[in-house]
Amino acid sequence: MLAVESLWTDVETLVTTWLDVLADLPADTRGDVLDRTARRVYAL
Repeated sequence: MLAVESLWTDVETLVTTWLDVLADLPADTRGDVLDRTARRVYAL
């Protein structure tokens, strides 16, 4: 298990939670949150 902030959660739970939260949003909004934000923040 790879921990994210070891006192908080593991990666699988983190990703599952984000996907659940975003599930009812339009695909372009999910893309903004999951892809384009990461590209901006991490300059990918």
